[in-house]
Amino acid sequence: MKTILRHPFLLIFPIVLVLPFPLIVDSIALVLACLNLLVLSVKEKKAPKWNSISHEPMVWMGLYVLLLAPFTSILRSDLQVEILTNRLALLLVPVVFYLFKNQIPRIRKPVLVSLAMGVLLYIFYSYAYLIYFYSNITNRDFTLNHYLKYDLIEYLPGAYHHSYLGMYMTFSIILFTFGKLVKAKWPLFLICVFVIVNQAFMGGKITLILSLLVVSAYVWKKSINKRLVLIGFAIISTGFIFFLNLGGLFKSLNFSISNRLLSWKCSLNAIVENPWFGLGKESTYAYLRECLGNEAVSTHNQIFNEFVNYGVFGAWIILFYWLLIKRSRKDIVFSLWVGLIITLSLFENIISLQRGILFVSFFSVIFMLAPFDGKEEHATLNSTK
Repeated sequence: MKTILRHPFLLIFPIVLVLPFPLIVDSIALVLACLNLLVLSVKEKKAPKWNSISHEPMVWMGLYVLLLAPFTSILRSDLQVEILTNRLALLLVPVVFYLFKNQIPRIRKPVLVSLAMGVLLYIFYSYAYLIYFYSNITNRDFTLNHYLKYDLIEYLPGAYHHSYLGMYMTFSIILFTFGKLVKAKWPLFLICVFVIVNQAFMGGKITLILSLLVVSAYVWKKSINKRLVLIGFAIISTGFIFFLNLGGLFKSLNFSISNRLLSWKCSLNAIVENPWFGLGKESTYAYLRECLGNEAVSTHNQIFNEFVNYGVFGAWIILFYWLLIKRSRKDIVFSLWVGLIITLSLFENIISLQRGILFVSFFSVIFMLAPFDGKEEHATLNSTK
């Protein structure tokens, strides 16, 4: 209770991020979380750690990313200089959190619990709306098929892209298992099954596969009979995928694959044609639209996206991933989170839009400042007394 009273906005932000609020609400929640740290430090008369800022790569990388668009615009002699304000969080969060980094270790687990709670709340919110939707709006009967996924994307108030929701769901699976948010065997099993089944209808295909792999890795780690686990996982996964296919949930799989292959081909061509300073955001959109022949344009790869937009200066994304991998080596939850981010980045531009930027900027710094040291549970229990 003491942790909740001392850090209310830091614990509210992960919940707000997951729930279907407008992005302006998410941004305000992040600002309030930063102010929460500031006010608490002033109240406890703890001086800011100014030296932490000047020596921290995350701070300099955030500044670099914020200046990247206008700098490359000038190099390309663009008529309009680009300024990407949606990436401001990549600088704001490291600066504020490293200034008051002594506050972070005590809130790591409560913050992770908040994210997991946000995922469960989103699912229950979806249930409530579906009951209303099928009772008052549509004449169709409720069925577990591709129409259900369409309804959750198109009609659910506040619904956002399924890749982000799937990312949050997979992260919650990581937290429930390797993060030890739930220790009892059967409650853990039921929660994981509950989230994964809902992820099949709400999240993306890639994140669904990642969630299944996380659960199988956890069971493999805890099991004595490894061969039995492998056989059981193969049978369950095959049956689950067969059920989903019967419902038509994989009807768009061929389109997704072909669309990504074409997007990657167009992106590589753009990189080869403009290797030094890139095309810039607006020109990239026009180039891909012409190459793909439709309005649904995306590089579908965060690394390609940075190089297409900013040329050789887009190499920051590789350095960023390398830094995350280096910092996460001794922390299993952090490592799995990094694996989730990098894997999704190969198929989606998750750090190009604000929802992904807020997620990555917040949790990357939380993990870096509060690494798991084997005493996390003990420290959390003491901080909540």
